[in-house]
Amino acid sequence: MTAVDTAWLRMDRPNNLMMICGVMTLRERIELDRLTATIEKRFLCFDRFRQRPVEVDGVMYWETDRAFDITRHVVRAALPGKAGHKQLQTLVSRLESTPLDPARPLWQFRLVEDFDGGSALITRIHHCYADGIALTRVVLSMTDATRRRSPANAAPPPKPGHGAHHDLWSPAGLSGAVGLALKAGARIVDKGVEIWRDPATAVALARQGAALAGGVARLARLEQD
Repeated sequence: MTAVDTAWLRMDRPNNLMMICGVMTLRERIELDRLTATIEKRFLCFDRFRQRPVEVDGVMYWETDRAFDITRHVVRAALPGKAGHKQLQTLVSRLESTPLDPARPLWQFRLVEDFDGGSALITRIHHCYADGIALTRVVLSMTDATRRRSPANAAPPPKPGHGAHHDLWSPAGLSGAVGLALKAGARIVDKGVEIWRDPATAVALARQGAALAGGVARLARLEQD
C-alpha cells in the first residue's frame, strides 16, 4: 500500500472512522438485483474493490479476497415506522459510527428500496481506497447518461489506490489545515460576545480546539507515512 493509503488506516479512531459515507435519494424505485448487477459490472471492474488491507511485519499490503461475496457488500436496509427522512438520518448516523468488517474489502452499499416514493442508497467506503473526488468519479462511471442505459459520457475515473489521494503534507494539504485553523480562530473571535452570555459555548469551543490539537499531536507521532 502507498504511504498515504496506510496513513488513512492508521488514523482510524473508534469515535472518528476514516470512512466516506454518501447518501443518494432516487425519485424512482430500484431493485436490489439490478443494483447488484450494476455494481458488479461497473464498480468491481476496479480490482482494488475486491481487495482488503492486511498487515505483514508492520507493513500494509493489498490482498485479494479469495472468498469475495458481493451479497455481503450489497444489501437491503429497511427503515422503521414512517420510513421517512428522520428514520433515514438515524440509520445513516448509526452506520457512520459502525466500522466496516476488516476481514473483507472495506466498502458496502445499502439499498432502501422504498423511500419517499423512490429509493435511497447508502454507500460506505474506507478512505484508504481513494479520496472523495476519485470516488465521486467512480460513482459517476456507474451511472447512465440517458434512460437507454448507455454508458455515461465521462472521462474514465482514476484507478483507486494509485495517485487518487492528495498528499497530506503537500502544499495543498497544508493550506487546507492552515485554513481550518484560521477559520476556527475567526469563529472564536466572532463568538466573543456570545461566550460571555453563554459559558457553555466557551466550553464547546475549548473542546473543539483540544480535539484539533490532539489530532495534530497524534499525526506528529505517526511513522514516516
